[in-house]
Amino acid sequence: MNRYLAIITLLLSSALAHAGISEIKAEYPNQTHPMAATTVVTTGASSDASYLLCIANYDSPVKPTLEWTDENGTLQSWSPPFVPATGYGYYGCHFLRNHAGASVTVSTAGSLGPYSLAVFGFGFWPNQPQKQGGISETELGVDGQAKMPGGPYLIIFNGDNSDCEIVLAAPGLPASYTLTAPAILPFYAGAGYVLTEKISGIGTCDSSDQVAVISFGTPSAGAGPLKDYEYDLLDWTNASYPYEKTVFTAGDNAANLILATNIAEQPNSGTVAVELMPNWPGQNLPVTPTDFVAEPSGAPASVLVFTSLPANDSVEFWTFNATGRGWGLSPTYSAEVDVIQF
Repeated sequence: MNRYLAIITLLLSSALAHAGISEIKAEYPNQTHPMAATTVVTTGASSDASYLLCIANYDSPVKPTLEWTDENGTLQSWSPPFVPATGYGYYGCHFLRNHAGASVTVSTAGSLGPYSLAVFGFGFWPNQPQKQGGISETELGVDGQAKMPGGPYLIIFNGDNSDCEIVLAAPGLPASYTLTAPAILPFYAGAGYVLTEKISGIGTCDSSDQVAVISFGTPSAGAGPLKDYEYDLLDWTNASYPYEKTVFTAGDNAANLILATNIAEQPNSGTVAVELMPNWPGQNLPVTPTDFVAEPSGAPASVLVFTSLPANDSVEFWTFNATGRGWGLSPTYSAEVDVIQF
């Protein structure tokens, strides 16, 4: 069976809707000791919720860890990778599904510090009001600059030329950052700093290479710069390949997207896993393989991808049974796809 056959797009009976993006922001400046588990956000009691959370710690070897209770009631944890090029620091983003009524916490371990830490990102609430009042976005081209107050940022480098690198520098901070497209960098400038992003190209950069700087200010209700699309298969028993589901279609211009996906089976004693596969023209996934497996153990599989989608093209996905049974009846699973356009 060839998974990559050209197939006709059919709509599935499920929830496809705009989600209300809610800003998540927790700062822990000037810490001098490891932190015990501290609540970042608590999910409401009525339903499970999806979050895209980023961690950045400033000039420190202290290792942070997120913990949460997944949709199957199992405790999960994640730590971002250590990034030696920054001098010291753990940086990264993770997409997770948290159980209704449960909290997402952060803790740290390692050196006594001092260090500053931020956990920030987005909560996704289907058909709810936007809470993006504290989020702003600055678009920078090659050799652009932007002055911003200290705090957490999500820096996204969109380049359609693989030979182009971007150097981000901030006076007073310990190191510069070299990014090769496509790249997402959570960045935290400690309290009291004015962050100046100096963008300069190394190699072959042109006017199509852009840097988006998303700033996380004081969380508040209201509209913001980001658009969002959400597609959920909750408690699903139908592996739907080869019927694609379109989640997002670009208009007459290219669209810059963050695609966050999660899939998990309800724990069972069987052997059939369910896979989720996103698909779009010219996809450039920073992970391998391009499909994500929900194992019978119930362990969730999550991925975060940035892409620049060509004009008039679409992001699609499908699910299928991973053991050669193809599509049709499957173990019960849940899958979430959240798309942020910036």
